[in-house]
Amino acid sequence: SFYLMRMRNGTLIFRDAAGLYSHMKFMPIVESVVNLVVSIVLCVLVGINGIFLGTIISTLVVPFWVEPFVVHKYYFKKSMKKFFINYLIDFLIMLAVAFVCFVVCSLIPDGGIVNLMFKFVVCGALCAVLLLIAYLPTKEFKNALGVIKSFLKKSKK
Repeated sequence: SFYLMRMRNGTLIFRDAAGLYSHMKFMPIVESVVNLVVSIVLCVLVGINGIFLGTIISTLVVPFWVEPFVVHKYYFKKSMKKFFINYLIDFLIMLAVAFVCFVVCSLIPDGGIVNLMFKFVVCGALCAVLLLIAYLPTKEFKNALGVIKSFLKKSKK
């Protein structure tokens, strides 16, 4: 759920800046109904975890598609194909990073605050390195680096 909310931020920023609220006026109602129905059904079937799954499912069923559709149709006036391809690539990268972190951290024995802190440091460093490797060759990363360098030069003056 946290991952999905963070991945929606880019679309939400453009939606807010462009003022595209009228095109999505019924989306929160539909999302809420889907969330409520699915959460109740899953809560009965699998317990409290069903409520979390219901939220994830309602996010995937409604805003995951509607928000990018509205932004791309009414603001960018372009197809969503490239957006969803990039979204899928980012998701696969996150899955791979999570899997590697899980495997590496499972090699560290459980027990005690020291081991927990060590797992935290290893996982954080590993995530940073793997994401850097994954995104370093991209045009977006190079663009962001340029912006950071420009900002640092201006702040030194």
